[in-house]
Amino acid sequence: LTGAYSVYCPSNTIPQNGELVLPDTYEGKPVTSFLSEHTSDEIILIDLVNQSTSTYEGPAYMGITKVRLSASLKTIGLGALYKASISSVYIPNTVTSIYASAFEGCKSLQDVTLSTKLITIDSFAFADCLSLTSITIPDSVKKIGGGAFARSGLTKIKIPMGVTGIESYTFYGCTALSEIEYESKNLSTMGKGAFDNTLWYSNQPDGFVCFRIFLYDYKGEMPANTSLTIPAQIKKMANN
Repeated sequence: LTGAYSVYCPSNTIPQNGELVLPDTYEGKPVTSFLSEHTSDEIILIDLVNQSTSTYEGPAYMGITKVRLSASLKTIGLGALYKASISSVYIPNTVTSIYASAFEGCKSLQDVTLSTKLITIDSFAFADCLSLTSITIPDSVKKIGGGAFARSGLTKIKIPMGVTGIESYTFYGCTALSEIEYESKNLSTMGKGAFDNTLWYSNQPDGFVCFRIFLYDYKGEMPANTSLTIPAQIKKMANN
């Protein structure tokens, strides 16, 4: 970015006390991006149903136990805190984007305060955050990427009205997720497996599983020669 700087933390420079402090400025210019050592834009998107390997091959920051983000930060980049051992993070209100795998694998992460100006939570951003039982997604968010909270510890979630599509595997494997709140009438797309292997799905009776105007799935064994009538409120089909 013109007139600004990005910073990254090579894994061999993590402070011994595990506390990472990002500068607000460098050479008098604001620090606006926090990146991982791995700066490639290539992300391996996998089938979460059949595989358990990571979606990101950058460095693991298990030595980081505490982080203070720059007050001027605008983006948290690809894998920025991948597998860090942090338990909490405050994301300043200047941040508009959290990129793929930014907090993926942060298994101790319990407390996240998101920016009130956040627009994008990218793919797998909080995947495998096992201790993350709740998070407040601000109304400013327009996009939640595929697998963004996959296999996290969420028990309930409120999806902001500005989010018009739920992508594939967004909440896949959140086995404690029982409550999904979504108020917008503008839901236009529903990805494959978005709510598979959640408590919400387990609590649905056999037969058609519906989410708002979407026919999400058919649950259970379908007897031969079954005749099905799609409910009148259904306007669209989920992918696959």
